[in-house]
Amino acid sequence: MADFDLLNLEETKINSSMEGKVVLLYGSNNVGKSKVSSLIYPHQTLFIATEKGYNALGGARVVDTLDWNTFRQLVKQLTNKKTLKKMHDKYKAVVVDVADRLPEMCASYICDKNDIMALGDIPYGGGYAQQKNEFNNQINKLALSGYLVILICHDETNSEYVDPVTGDEYSYTFPKNTMSKAGNPLKDIPDFVIYLQNNGTDKESGDVILSTGIVSHRKNVFARSRFTKCATTIEPFTAENLIKVVKDACVAEAEELGVECIDGFDIEAAIHEDDNVEEEKQLTHGELVKKVNSIGKKLYKDYQSDVIAITERYLGEGVKVSKTTEAQNDKLQFIINDLTDFAEKVKVDIEEDED
Repeated sequence: MADFDLLNLEETKINSSMEGKVVLLYGSNNVGKSKVSSLIYPHQTLFIATEKGYNALGGARVVDTLDWNTFRQLVKQLTNKKTLKKMHDKYKAVVVDVADRLPEMCASYICDKNDIMALGDIPYGGGYAQQKNEFNNQINKLALSGYLVILICHDETNSEYVDPVTGDEYSYTFPKNTMSKAGNPLKDIPDFVIYLQNNGTDKESGDVILSTGIVSHRKNVFARSRFTKCATTIEPFTAENLIKVVKDACVAEAEELGVECIDGFDIEAAIHEDDNVEEEKQLTHGELVKKVNSIGKKLYKDYQSDVIAITERYLGEGVKVSKTTEAQNDKLQFIINDLTDFAEKVKVDIEEDED
């Protein structure tokens, strides 16, 4: 258990920079979601792309991410405290484009892990519980690591939405796939949820009119800010105006609360450096076997039954890791993921001197 010195805890400060913020942008196509996201930290932005919508972007780095396991490995690299400063030197912003695919990707991951066709195949809501825990864990890791995290979503409209308070029925627009239990973190975690209103084109010139960012909740549109002194719109929606609205909201909130306002995320306080940590890569069958055995060895002395239970969950009773084939590579990766999560939970360092 961690030690806390409650008599000497420092007061929280409000950070007025974009670092450490989580922003959800949503709307229809061609309203500037990806473009603006790439311009906040030019040349220091990583796009985690779940669909190919980046052809018109320049100055960003992109990783095609078509399954949850890939997303998981990216989050692990981005949040590893031993290399966090190195990552922050490279990337100031991490953009998930589009984030509304993540709940489905996570569901498929849980189904594959449990060798089932649908989450409902696990009794008593167990599949949905596993998905929620896995999803929350990975999204929160990313959100707490000091990057500007931008979650880009499509919009979705329920034309027969029933207001839970008044009972009135009306059309309601919200980020796609965020009204389910699995997708709730996408709209609950962000500091700002901004709906981009498409303003069409100028009738005379034919030029595109830049979108309007809706920052406060409207009867027909979901939007919000954690900051009570935030502007209600961003007009027009540009990178410069978004940065200004966030900064002004933070400064005004700090003044209202009488607390210190700082400009930037204190990365040094959150990490320790180790330049010898190997980055994740696509492992061969032999490398997967070697990694399972390496992690298992570090845990086996004190947690023998847990290691055996995790291994047998995917391979079956009595099946040795050394006897697996390439067809079982996915199962070996699941074992690695679960052993890594367990090691983190019981605070066993499995990376130091790992062969």
